[in-house]
Amino acid sequence: MKTTLYKLHILGISAALLMPFLASATGPTPPSGSYISTVTDPTNAVWDFGGVLTNLNLNATNGGIEAHAAIATEFTQSGKGKVNGLETNVPITLTLVVDSIGDSLSYPVTVTAKGAINSTKGGAHLVFTITATGIGTLPLETKPSKITLSEQINATINSAAQTISGTHKETASSSGTSVFETEGFTNTTAEVGSGGLGDGSWTLALNNLATTNNKVSGTATITLNSGQVFNYAVKGAFNATKGTKLVLSASDLISKGSAIQVTIDTNNVVSNIKGRITGQNVNVVNP
Repeated sequence: MKTTLYKLHILGISAALLMPFLASATGPTPPSGSYISTVTDPTNAVWDFGGVLTNLNLNATNGGIEAHAAIATEFTQSGKGKVNGLETNVPITLTLVVDSIGDSLSYPVTVTAKGAINSTKGGAHLVFTITATGIGTLPLETKPSKITLSEQINATINSAAQTISGTHKETASSSGTSVFETEGFTNTTAEVGSGGLGDGSWTLALNNLATTNNKVSGTATITLNSGQVFNYAVKGAFNATKGTKLVLSASDLISKGSAIQVTIDTNNVVSNIKGRITGQNVNVVNP
């Protein structure tokens, strides 16, 4: 009897000592609720020109003829990194200077924007063209004619230096006559769109994550420095030893083309954001 009591006593002490360890052996809990990660690392900058450039100045000089105009524009940059825009009945004033004598005409135009942005080493590359087409009567002409104004931007962004450089080709043409000029430029990103281009920072918000049978679901948004928001549906899997892997899929038309994978570690902390956002690659570690 004494021996039995002694053994029971020892077992009782052992169980008491093991209780804290048994309690902690349940492992990490699956993710739930919301997570917000703001990325300011220049190597993972994401740039958006949509809504930033609202006016382009055309100043072309060629063969003794000068063409000057301010083209009002509005376009969006999609989840694929495509630049698109279309506006009709946009008022424009074109000033032509021939042999130092200038004259102006005002007329409505249709403005289109087309282009794309993609990643480069250390930044991004942007090519897009703004075209303004309308019918107007040129100085010294008696009949109206089709007038086409265009500006093509070919630019590279250095995210670390916060600079944007490249060329812009400006063209004005009508009735078989054209004036064109290509110039180089270098600016800081803060000078583009009166500072609207920002610094390339962006924020990922994982919203209302819930886990059922180790399957994780929810929604997410990525908000760029420009204010552009891309929306996603979230699906993934929770693993107690490896953490949680999430896949973000576009949930509306403008967001399509941006595919993101997110890793949440066993401490329920976002540890990696990888994929493509509006044509630009990111691979963020411990944001």
